[in-house]
Amino acid sequence: MFRKKNNPFYEKLKAINKRKPFLDKVKRAFYLGGFKYTSDGFEIIKNAIYQCELNSILSEQNYDAREDNIELYLIESDLEEVNLIVIFDPYELYVGEDLIGIIPCDKIILSKLNNIEQIFPLS
Repeated sequence: MFRKKNNPFYEKLKAINKRKPFLDKVKRAFYLGGFKYTSDGFEIIKNAIYQCELNSILSEQNYDAREDNIELYLIESDLEEVNLIVIFDPYELYVGEDLIGIIPCDKIILSKLNNIEQIFPLS
């Protein structure tokens, strides 16, 4: 009778995917957090992943709703592939979120993350 709503973070990913397809068959999706946007933010994220320091980057950085931000999502496909999705989340209400980049990851990264929120599927 009542349809379960998707998580708002997952809805954001789906909206971006309509404009720039990157999601195929999602098995699980996680929201990792975000931080204030900088021009070198994507490089910081890539380096943190390759040096296994993503937890420290996320804990050191601050998300500020009054600024442009970078948000991070981890997507596991039905083929067991894991990708980190990096999204630009602007402060301006009339400017939509945008895909900054996709970073392929090892599935082991899931077990090493401290604070993640599963956004799909919802239990």
